[in-house]
Amino acid sequence: MSTTDATTGRQHRTGRGALAVACVAALLLAGCGSSSGSDGASKTEAKPTSTTKPTTTTEAETDETTTPADDAEAGNEAGLPTSEADAPSGDWISVRFNVAIEPEPKDFNQGSAEARLYDIEPDCSGSGPCSLTFAGGGEGGSFGMPDTPEIPGDPLTLEPDGDTWVDTFENPEAFGCTDELDGPYLQSTEERSLEPVYGDDGEIAGLVGTVLFTDSLTDEGRAAGCPASSEATYAYATVVAPSDGIRGIDEYEVDGTFRQTLEVTKAEGYSDPRYQAGGLSTTLPDHDVELAGSCGGGECSVDLAQVDGDGDTLSTELTSEDGRGLLGSYDEESGCTDPESGDVVFDDGAYGTGTAYQDLTPIWIEDGQVKAFVGRYAHIAEPTDLGKTDPACSTKQSVEGWVYLVDTSVLA
Repeated sequence: MSTTDATTGRQHRTGRGALAVACVAALLLAGCGSSSGSDGASKTEAKPTSTTKPTTTTEAETDETTTPADDAEAGNEAGLPTSEADAPSGDWISVRFNVAIEPEPKDFNQGSAEARLYDIEPDCSGSGPCSLTFAGGGEGGSFGMPDTPEIPGDPLTLEPDGDTWVDTFENPEAFGCTDELDGPYLQSTEERSLEPVYGDDGEIAGLVGTVLFTDSLTDEGRAAGCPASSEATYAYATVVAPSDGIRGIDEYEVDGTFRQTLEVTKAEGYSDPRYQAGGLSTTLPDHDVELAGSCGGGECSVDLAQVDGDGDTLSTELTSEDGRGLLGSYDEESGCTDPESGDVVFDDGAYGTGTAYQDLTPIWIEDGQVKAFVGRYAHIAEPTDLGKTDPACSTKQSVEGWVYLVDTSVLA
């Protein structure tokens, strides 16, 4: 498949990244929320774009969800929780996807996604709403997914501000603007906001919001000759769901076009850095994944189709062993391109390949329709007798990793 480099990972409250969004009103939540804070995550957390009310994966257990504003309209008590019993806590997972960069690069590809693991602890000791501390929820306190490079960092605390949790963080250390100009030339600021999504039982079923990373040139950076393009703002939409809510999903539908991001955990035979451990790659629009089907009653049937790099449509049926997570695979023969020169060696028949999805699990459901999945991905390419006749096509290639699928309708 054809891919583009995904946004590179940002260490917790370190590194660089930026993306200015005019307003996230077009996203799930109304209003222009600039989100802040740095959480062991790479660039920013964005919020899903839609004109309908957002729901998380726990929607399978409830009929509808509401935001604080909805509660107020209904005459219910509005605002963030004031007691630990009502506040988010424990193991949560977030998926954030890049919705904008300002100034926008020429070849900008929306939808590059990343996942982060959190251990959330509320603090409700004050007289007002609770604050939330987000520590790394992965192995050893890492914010990253299992089998990915460790993402260390201090816990992030979001404070209540009306019906939103917010945090703003300015990196204390400036960093370089290019590989050659690596002095204290760029200053990075992170802003994060999250709003709760309520189930019809009044409990918080998930969180949605935005993250902005803004890089600004320092006086030293301008004097050193850093390009003006170094200054930028990166905007991400973010959906955060409780792990136990995901495990409780037993019914959903899916029908849409999904942008796919692969976060590599293991690779063999690739020279492209996107397919090295820790690399990120995102499909180009002509190679997005089409999904259509449903899960219910302990059974799943979802059709998957994707156009490969040769222009052929590959398809398979995804089923499930647990009534929630999807799995399936397809095989094909492919051509070969010389990795050094970029020249096509064989149009077809150089490799026999297999691609598999496993435990593809909904993390965001809206009005019964899945808008984002997280799962496992594996691809293996074995050279055929034809491929072995050319040194450029005689190496076995394989890649494994986490795969993130985001419905492109939320990127509009």
